[in-house]
Amino acid sequence: MHVSEVVSAAVVAQGALGMLQATGRLFIVTDYSPEWSYPEGGVKVLITGPWQEANSNYSCLFDQISVPASLIQPGVLRCYCPAHDTGLVTLQVAISNQIISNSVVFEYKARALPTLPSSQHDWLSLDGK
Repeated sequence: MHVSEVVSAAVVAQGALGMLQATGRLFIVTDYSPEWSYPEGGVKVLITGPWQEANSNYSCLFDQISVPASLIQPGVLRCYCPAHDTGLVTLQVAISNQIISNSVVFEYKARALPTLPSSQHDWLSLDGK
């Protein structure tokens, strides 16, 4: 049996998680969108990669905060980012709480406060000036 036949048999017999455990390699996140959210979270994130196992228990980790993920079609996972403090975090994919992907950077951005023209500041002033 050739190495490629052994690898193919392992994929069929053990599924994606088994293959990862056998090779010690992680799947590559090919793309994800959006790449950021506001701190309150709840934004739908789509992650593309070699995900194929429809009956797998996928989840996404945002700096170790796990949220459920769904395989919406072969190669595309959907999850909703959790609330998090502003800053950069790592985003990874897991099956049954075991990480199966490389890390990518996801950002939580602070909301910019709306700026009012100076005439509106004066008009909104409560001190009577």
